[in-house]
Amino acid sequence: MDIAIRENGVSIQAVDTIPTLQAAVDRAERESLPLFAYFNDADVVTWYLYTSNKLLKDRSRTKRTIKSYEREIKQFIQYIQLYQDEMDLDVEWQDQQFLRSLSPRHIRKYQEWLATSSPYVKENAEKDKTGYSVSTLTRKTTVLKQFFRFLYQNKYISEPLHEGLKSVTVRSDDRPNRDMGTEDVVRVLDAFIKTKNIFAFTIVQLLVATGIRNEELCTLQIQSIKRNINGEDYLEIMGKGNKRRDVPLRSSVKQSIVYYRQARNVSPMESAAIDSPLIPTKMGTFFSASYLTQTLHKEMAKIQHLLPFDVNRITPHVFRHAFAIISHENKVEPYDIMRSLGHERLDTTMIYLEKIFAQERHASHQWTNNISNYL
Repeated sequence: MDIAIRENGVSIQAVDTIPTLQAAVDRAERESLPLFAYFNDADVVTWYLYTSNKLLKDRSRTKRTIKSYEREIKQFIQYIQLYQDEMDLDVEWQDQQFLRSLSPRHIRKYQEWLATSSPYVKENAEKDKTGYSVSTLTRKTTVLKQFFRFLYQNKYISEPLHEGLKSVTVRSDDRPNRDMGTEDVVRVLDAFIKTKNIFAFTIVQLLVATGIRNEELCTLQIQSIKRNINGEDYLEIMGKGNKRRDVPLRSSVKQSIVYYRQARNVSPMESAAIDSPLIPTKMGTFFSASYLTQTLHKEMAKIQHLLPFDVNRITPHVFRHAFAIISHENKVEPYDIMRSLGHERLDTTMIYLEKIFAQERHASHQWTNNISNYL
């Protein structure tokens, strides 16, 4: 077994044992036993991460989602191994049966320790910085809650561990300020033109013009550019949950990509391999999401002296917010913005616009009597 969950170490990785695990599930079903009667911890984590109840593979979790879940589950196990004394836990380790030895109080204590005393929190405290953001704690809680609920519903564990996790509510004030409208985006683009930075200019222009996610930009291939029946270019995007959407590609943005590729000294789009990166790194490879964020951060720092706002807060995702805000400034309906961004729910889109709406709907904007002559 390529997954090990023991007191002396944790290793979680993709394996080719799913057919064997499926046979064990089938055997349990034939014998009218719980599905995971013949599983140990390694088996159940593998099954949870790498199987799907979806018939079509392109409807299953993305590799990025799997890695995110894997990282959180692995961190949870490792931290309890290393810091259980700090958390004041009384976990009895059983080789490959660790998860069955937990109770809701262990989960509650872990969550409290993670938010207040974990290594990341202590390290940031030494630098006079805050620990995990509310949104990060929310994400970690959500992943673990889904995992523990899965184990309980499938009778691998006998206690509802997910009920030991406290909810983490993200208030609007907890969210970082990611508002950039037309004026700020123009300032950024002008600064990159002034400094002749075609690389950063193209990335920002592409993000703002399309509203695509950082990860979506990183995976763009030459063949991602399509043409509709009207002869207009668009990008075929595979978003979260492997959901496809078509995003118009303005001619000016496409031309910037041409210049970008020329400056990178890579093949023109017409002769490049169709599965090669549309926006390559210096090495001609695909960006990773983290590397693109780091690269953009460095390029933004170079133009700080040309901008009236702090660039440290700017990430690729800020320009996705800018797409939504600029669309709103141009009287686009929220529902159309939602569909363009690839959101499933309008509530998600409204998070992008909530500060703008609050400002526009302030009561003072509706004053029409004589007092308005003096204010």
